[in-house]
Order: sequence, then structure tokens, then C-alpha cells
Amino acid sequence: MHNRVQSQVLFYVLMTTLLLAFSIGCLLFASWLRYDTGRNLYTFLRWDMFLAWVPLIVMGAFIMMQRIDVIKGTVLRKLLSLLIFAVWLAFYPNSAYLVTDALHVYIHYKIEPGVRFAHELEFWLHHLLFLFAALIGLALGSYSLYILHERLNERWNKVFNWSMIVAILLLSSIGIYIGRFIRWNSWDLVLQPITIVTDSVEAMTTEANAPLFAGFTVLFFLLQLLSYMLFYVAGQYGKNKQ
Repeated sequence: MHNRVQSQVLFYVLMTTLLLAFSIGCLLFASWLRYDTGRNLYTFLRWDMFLAWVPLIVMGAFIMMQRIDVIKGTVLRKLLSLLIFAVWLAFYPNSAYLVTDALHVYIHYKIEPGVRFAHELEFWLHHLLFLFAALIGLALGSYSLYILHERLNERWNKVFNWSMIVAILLLSSIGIYIGRFIRWNSWDLVLQPITIVTDSVEAMTTEANAPLFAGFTVLFFLLQLLSYMLFYVAGQYGKNKQ
């Protein structure tokens, strides 16, 4: 058990270091674009990138809590685990939310009349910035979900665990819709929970919004599921090789 936790901590450190390097590279790329274009573009990406990291940071706290022998098997540990899970679940959609930031390319990229923007190198630099950010966000979310999945596998059966994963991805897809179109934030779940539920129900049931809500939710569910399955298969392959 002790060796397993040590291995988990080491792998977490290696993965977070790699993802941190990619994240810093992405933000430096955005800074270079601002310098190159002379325009104050995409400063929001710093905040969105930070929020995308929160689920993995929370899971890091969960891993470290497992190493505290004093609270093992206590009510305090159970309460802390529930709190960590609640915070993680609230912030989890922020990781894949980075995918939606790509729309800002089409909002902020200046197109001259009669010029085909796809034939301009600058457009592709803007486009690749957000492709890079989207891949980082999906990786951050998938890895934090994988950590949770591994923990569930220690306690429950596979059918229940996969049902939990599917439910989390579905809730995350709804959360991404709420964040992008209704503009609520994760912490509003504590500050204004009733309003969020009301707005969400309205989005699901209003004739004008329902098609977008349903289609968007399904698309992001499938995207996150595909991303997670790739990460899960790679993780299981690595475990079998040990």
C-alpha cells in the first residue's frame, strides 16, 4: 500500500511537471502573439488556464491526504474526502472549457475585406494557440478524472465506477454549457445555487435554447469521453507493464 501511494505521488509529480511546462509554453505563446500583433489579445487565457488546473491541484491534495497516517480511517478523513470531491466536481468543467475559448479567434482576429483569412499565417498562429490550450485542458481534466477513477476502483465494482465516470462527464458537459452561454462560474454553485438551477432548467426546456443545449452537451460529452478513454487506456497499459 505504501509503495503504491509513493508510486502514485511520483507519477503525479512527473505528469504535473510536464503539463505545467506545456501550460507555461501556451501562455508564453499568447504573450508573443500580443507582442507580435501589438494588440492586447487573449489575456483572459491566464485565468482560464488557472481554473483548468484547479481540478488537478485538488486531486493532488487528495493524494497527499492519503499519506497522512493520523487521519486514516477517521470521520475527519471521510469528511475531507467529501469536501475535496465536491470542490473537484465543481471545478472539473473548467478543464474542458478551454476548448470553447477557440471561438475568440473568430471574434478578435481582424480580417481585411476581400482577404481569405485561412490563407494568412497569423490566423493559423491564433488558431493553433487555442488548439494547444484545448489539448492541455482535456489532458488536465482526463488525468484528474483518472486519479478519481483509480481511487473508486479500490472500493467499488467496475460497473458502478464507470457509471460514476459517465455521470461526471455528463454533468461536466452541462457545466461547460452553463459557463459558456449562461456565464456562471464554479463558485456560484455556493453563492447562487438556486439561480443556477433555475437558469439551467430554463436552458434545457425553452424551445429556443433546447436544441443548442442538447447538441452542445452531447458533443462535449463525447469529446471528454474520447479524451478520457485515450488517457485511461494509456494508464492501464502503463500499469500492466510495471
